[in-house]
Amino acid sequence: MGDVVVLAAAVDGSNARVVLALHSLRAVSPADLSVTVEALRGIDYTAPIHIHVAEQALEVEWLLLNAPIDDRWSLVHATHLVEGEVAALAASGAVVGLCPTT
Repeated sequence: MGDVVVLAAAVDGSNARVVLALHSLRAVSPADLSVTVEALRGIDYTAPIHIHVAEQALEVEWLLLNAPIDDRWSLVHATHLVEGEVAALAASGAVVGLCPTT
């Protein structure tokens, strides 16, 4: 976590902003996802979080159950959403970037 403190100090007082962009849910372990999101909160509680998800079925369900999805989140692809996931994401305030050709 020392690197997080250094990163926070580097952007403090400047016009830079730290964001989190995870390539995909499959590219990060559940433990690393949790630690990374929590570390980001320590730098900037409102910082955006971007992740590619729902290229496979059940990814959004897993994310909704295991991550603090809220209006900071941008979920890209979203090609395998089911009705309940759509409702839960709408209620969370997250943004979905649908990529129908994926």
